Amino acid sequence: MPLAWLLICILAQAGLHFYLPLAQLLASPFHRTGIVPLLAGFVIMVSAAGAFKRQDTPLIPFETSTALVTSGPFKFTRNPMYLGMVLILTGIAMLFGSMAPILIVVVFFLIIRTQYVIPEENMMVELFGDEYKQYCSRVRRWI
Repeated sequence: MPLAWLLICILAQAGLHFYLPLAQLLASPFHRTGIVPLLAGFVIMVSAAGAFKRQDTPLIPFETSTALVTSGPFKFTRNPMYLGMVLILTGIAMLFGSMAPILIVVVFFLIIRTQYVIPEENMMVELFGDEYKQYCSRVRRWI
């Protein structure tokens, strides 16, 4: 599940920062700017989850969607929950300030893209056909 991957990646970021930081990229007080993407990611995730709840469609990946959600943050990105998670990890990496946690953001992005985003998009095409294709032509996958 994506939230499990998010938690695993946060733990990996902490472990790498403390045991194998590689290089310090952001020194104090500049590392505190990481709070901005962290909070933005959280807000985007909560807003997207709310849009799913309002449409009464499941949040769990690969469960059959009952509605094509295009409101809220889905007006700007087709994957706001995953984008929110990437922003959270980016913010945490910035707060740590070292290079190693940034690598985890890339790993998370690749896992989410290959294991969730692409398969979910294929599923949405099957479920919603042209309506989803038109949505894809209007709204970018990430930002």
